[in-house]
Amino acid sequence: MPFLYFSFHVDTMLLGIPAQAVIELTHSPEVSRVPGAPDHVRGLINLRGKLAIAVDLRRRMGLVSTGSELEQHICIFLEADDQLIGLLVDGVNEIFSLDGNDFVPSPIDLGSQNRTLVTGAYRLPNGLLHILNTAHILNIEAEKP
Repeated sequence: MPFLYFSFHVDTMLLGIPAQAVIELTHSPEVSRVPGAPDHVRGLINLRGKLAIAVDLRRRMGLVSTGSELEQHICIFLEADDQLIGLLVDGVNEIFSLDGNDFVPSPIDLGSQNRTLVTGAYRLPNGLLHILNTAHILNIEAEKP
């Protein structure tokens, strides 16, 4: 049975999450900053009366910020770890239908920060689709060296 993955990119990395996890997409949402929040938590987003935690996936992955952060981000809303999360990503791609036999788990020697974020990858004709571990998006302990 094939698995459906919603794909998006952060920098040059193609990432995917289970398509059924996606609640909604929006462009450049209004984010209310939260003092003292971790660097990758940009603040809160009001999604029709529910508060979503805005996570800058670029920062969460330890990548350099683009400078025009919120103006050009796409926000993917999903529920993970009993929290409504708004993932701020660079762009969205397509939905892939993939066979589980093509999945390759992450190697153990990946950097600790990204190892908890990515469970593995699917081989595609033009590269890899890295599967995001949505349960670890807010895992602040994973950032510590």
